[in-house]
Amino acid sequence: MLKPVRIGFVGCGEAMSKPYMTLIKRLEARGKVQLTAACDIVDKRAQMRD
Repeated sequence: MLKPVRIGFVGCGEAMSKPYMTLIKRLEARGKVQLTAACDIVDKRAQMRD
C-alpha cells in the first residue's frame, strides 16, 4: 500500500476553509493524503484545519 501524500497549507483563508478542506477530508478518509501543517499570519486561521 502506498503512503499518503503529506501536504501543508501556507495561507489559510477562505479557499482553504471551504473547498480545499472538504476535499482534504475526503482524501484523508481514503488514506490518500495527510494534512501535516498549516500556517497563516493569523494564528486562529491556521488552527481551523481540525
